[in-house]
Amino acid sequence: MEAQTGVGTNPGFSPDVPIPATDVRAATRATPYSVDRLLPLIATAVAFGILFAKPFTLLVQNWWTMPEAGHGLLLAPVAIWLAWRSGIDATSKPAPILGVAVLVFAVLLRTASGLAAELFTMRASMVIALAGLTLYQFGFRQLIRWWLPFALVCLSIPLPELVIQALALPLQFKASQMGAALLEMRHVPV
Repeated sequence: MEAQTGVGTNPGFSPDVPIPATDVRAATRATPYSVDRLLPLIATAVAFGILFAKPFTLLVQNWWTMPEAGHGLLLAPVAIWLAWRSGIDATSKPAPILGVAVLVFAVLLRTASGLAAELFTMRASMVIALAGLTLYQFGFRQLIRWWLPFALVCLSIPLPELVIQALALPLQFKASQMGAALLEMRHVPV
């Protein structure tokens, strides 16, 4: 019977019930691993990897070598785990126009920061691009659902050295003043 109709058999309960050829094609097209669905994802991943390879490798290198940036080694994997754990919101609708606008802004920011050799802005553009991809694919509700992973990724980016120095020096003076005041309260000469 299979050779006469030119279609496969039902893999379910009865091998004698034929499946129409259009249903077989529709079933293979609907799988999440079809070429129609994987090709845009692969192209996006390759483009993202090419555009943000330098900032990402420098970021990981800073996480590994700089003691004040080492928290990124913990925060980034936790952010990925939290995003995976919260999953995809079934009620969210893609926002392709807003997503493309955010992506264009991220690419322009990446280009400008690459010309200026400014690492913090280059790394921030990577997070903005991830937000744009999320908006494009899943929508604003998904971006809101992943607020904590995005916040952790933002916190894992080390601040620029100018900001750290501007914050550190006044804090060091304040700590010295407080230490001297505590010692004077105990009648220890300072």
